[in-house]
Amino acid sequence: MTEDNDPNGKLGKAGGYTSAVFFASPMVDQAAVSGEGVIGKGTDGGGCVEVYGTIEDAENRNAYLAAFDGGFLSSGSHEVVGTVVVRTSDKLAASQQKELEANIIAALTALS
Repeated sequence: MTEDNDPNGKLGKAGGYTSAVFFASPMVDQAAVSGEGVIGKGTDGGGCVEVYGTIEDAENRNAYLAAFDGGFLSSGSHEVVGTVVVRTSDKLAASQQKELEANIIAALTALS
């Protein structure tokens, strides 16, 4: 993702992420998600990993996302891991969200 195609307009801005990676999941019916390509579909297509400059910025983003939990604008699961926010699609069942989230966190925190 770049500043030109950042769907949230937060890349590189104060309190925003320093980088982010959107991904599609085969568990989501991509035909039912609006938008073009992985970035255009955003988190709905599978999920996103957002990286912040500080733990505080990551926690602030997580708190912002939490304000929408359970409502019409819910964006799926989200979890802070250090300066990273791991997000999964609301189009997934709750158990799928948590499993995918756990797998991503395990991959990010594995020792090589």
